[in-house]
Amino acid sequence: MRKTLLVVITAACGSSVSLSDLANQLHQAQCTNLVACGIQPDQATCLASTSFYSSDFILTTIADAQSGKIKYDGGEAASCVSEIKNAPCTFTGFNTTASDPCNKMFTGTVATGAACIEGSECVNGDICVFPSTCTDPTNTCCSGAMAGKCTARNASGATCAADAECADGLYCSDPMFTGTGTCKAQATTAGATCDTSVFGACANPFYCNINFNTTPATGTCKTPPAHGAACSTMDDLQCSDFRDYCDATSLKCTSRIAIGMACTVAAGNCVGDALCDSTTNKCVALVGANAACTVDANGGSNCLGDTTCMSGTTACTTGMTGCTCVLPAAGMACH
Repeated sequence: MRKTLLVVITAACGSSVSLSDLANQLHQAQCTNLVACGIQPDQATCLASTSFYSSDFILTTIADAQSGKIKYDGGEAASCVSEIKNAPCTFTGFNTTASDPCNKMFTGTVATGAACIEGSECVNGDICVFPSTCTDPTNTCCSGAMAGKCTARNASGATCAADAECADGLYCSDPMFTGTGTCKAQATTAGATCDTSVFGACANPFYCNINFNTTPATGTCKTPPAHGAACSTMDDLQCSDFRDYCDATSLKCTSRIAIGMACTVAAGNCVGDALCDSTTNKCVALVGANAACTVDANGGSNCLGDTTCMSGTTACTTGMTGCTCVLPAAGMACH
């Protein structure tokens, strides 16, 4: 089963996106949606404080497409970015399928059983499975003896270690969290029993709301409540709209608190580009790249997006001065 990243991307105008402009268009698109959903204040600030498309994974995919190892479809790319640009700021489910344009803009040419560096290289929706000798936490730069192998997704009943190893419509059921599960069909109705995976156990538009007080842990497939509807602060997804929070007093999905207004630190109820200041109990704006930053008593900084509060090459801690919000270094394509 395929998963979309919980990051949104958007498209260029027109019916095709050139490969040379893809990374730029994806970054622009990502920010368009983040601004629309109240997670970033404006396009320029977002572009300066996010770095998703400098990751090893996306750069490797683009490099593979440039070399011909992966076939690239600019039309599907345009459809993909347009789809995600206009995605609602509400939860619609975690799962995508092979028919989604975002899964069709790249087509692998590496045969099942052959060596791979990342999954987009593989044919027929195979995944790239790495040996235990690959210790890179992202499994994106393991090559040679540590390279992965293009492997078909598992059918129902097969052993698995992650949802991605199972075919579309299936997930990896491992209610005891052993690291070894079984590919099972997703539940498709509200109220159905589900286990372990908030992300995979339920088909769209549901998620698995897990009760960890049971052994093994079990849950129920549900959709998060809409704006103004009754909610529970104990649910995994408290509200459907990303711009809402579950108010602990009214127990209704309520618009997040604007910058400058009174807030509650424990509730985390400020708009997406702000935090609740523990001194003033008011929402204050997060700061972007190259701005001075601080770290609170809980170890959290007031940096926006992908930036980190740093002093030179040292991550700042509570009480440190001379700290600045810094983007992580750009990644590099694997070969």
